[in-house]
Amino acid sequence: MIITNFTQSIIRAGIMSIISILSNLFYRKQDSITSISISMLISLIFNTFAVYDIGFQLSYLGTLGIILFNETIKNLLFKVINKNLAKMLAITISAQIFIIPISAYIFNNISFTFFISNLFATPILGAIMIFGFITIIISFISFKLAKLLAVVLNILIKLLVLIANLCSKIPFSSILIVTPYLFSIIIVYCLALLLRYLYLICNSKKSLQKIERKFIKIITSKELFKISLIIIIIIIIVNLFYSKIPKDLKIYFVDVMQGDCTLIITPNNKKILIDGGEDENDILVPYLLDRRIKKIDYIIISHFDSDHIRSDY
Repeated sequence: MIITNFTQSIIRAGIMSIISILSNLFYRKQDSITSISISMLISLIFNTFAVYDIGFQLSYLGTLGIILFNETIKNLLFKVINKNLAKMLAITISAQIFIIPISAYIFNNISFTFFISNLFATPILGAIMIFGFITIIISFISFKLAKLLAVVLNILIKLLVLIANLCSKIPFSSILIVTPYLFSIIIVYCLALLLRYLYLICNSKKSLQKIERKFIKIITSKELFKISLIIIIIIIIVNLFYSKIPKDLKIYFVDVMQGDCTLIITPNNKKILIDGGEDENDILVPYLLDRRIKKIDYIIISHFDSDHIRSDY
């Protein structure tokens, strides 16, 4: 943890590893949910604001996804593909179930190449960790020998970066989306947990408890389907009517560093963009997506200086 300057993901992994070692020393069965909960509690006690750290969110959500979904997904994949490949994909998919919604909320991006990148990157990452630890230990004994091992370590790191760059250049490897509502993300998580619960109780070898049988009966009933369909239709209709209601005129002056950029939203919900600044990809697009704007109706360019519009346009 000291080597990585106490990054949140390493703190989580370190605390969970310590708990695992202690459970073995005291002959106690380890519980992953308890371990990750204690790890999160300790992290937040020492730094309450860590909850806003992106690394904290992605690390804990990804690990929680693996804990909850890995076995379920692995059992499903065993039926269709090779077991070794299924194990690798199960870890990747289970982590992404909880990472994708929050990643879409923060980065306005959904990647589709995590299958490919993780398949190639996981073995290399394991080798990097092993060589890294060996290099650090040997450096205390012989610095020259450690330098030789560091050459191999450097090659592995460059190979990992190359894989990441190649995967990012695959056509349609990711899509930009508008910032989803927090309520939508909560629904996604709830649906994922519900589907897991239904799978577990439907594939349980034990006799179902009375409450579980009643729950399954309610879920599979026609009445629930009709009510859900009516609610969805009502939400769609209300949303359509709400989008047509005239609103106030809004004018935003966007800070695009050196240059000008103005966004106008008319009472009829027309979006007008005047200039775009030079650094459009890093500032303007995230700004628009964060305000759930995926279409610009009119673009006005005052003049073609590079600080008003990108020179490569």
